[in-house]
Amino acid sequence: MRILIGVALLLVAGVASAQRFGDWAINANEDGSVITAETRNESGASFGLICFTDSSDCMWSVSNGNECTDGELYPVMANASSGAASFNQLCSKIGSGNLLTFTDYDGVMTMVTKNGRIGFAVPMADGMFTVTRFSLRGANEAIDKAQELVLHLKKSSTRDVSL
Repeated sequence: MRILIGVALLLVAGVASAQRFGDWAINANEDGSVITAETRNESGASFGLICFTDSSDCMWSVSNGNECTDGELYPVMANASSGAASFNQLCSKIGSGNLLTFTDYDGVMTMVTKNGRIGFAVPMADGMFTVTRFSLRGANEAIDKAQELVLHLKKSSTRDVSL
């Protein structure tokens, strides 16, 4: 549910700031509660990190237009300069679109921190696969900066909290 709220905040409220690192960009929503470090490919798909400043929770996500069922897990094969791995993604419906978030944060992080490209192959109906590729140029710098920004905004927040 947090992912839906976070992405909706970025899409609806607009982006308050943006900073580029290679092929990656850091964005924050208007109130700074959601920070993303993401890249887009030539087909318009996006891949990146979504972080919430109130909890410092972050997750990897892909939005590539694939249809999926809200709340269902889907297998995906990832391949990058650092090697190949299999992961699961959780589908979340956002308006008329879909967002797939990875269930293994550390596994994806390990693959992303190598330079080059990363590709994801997702099995589809009738024995077909959808393959989506993204550049990792600038990923390390964007991820570091986004995580630094999340910690800074969390420390300087004046929001009410329950203890």
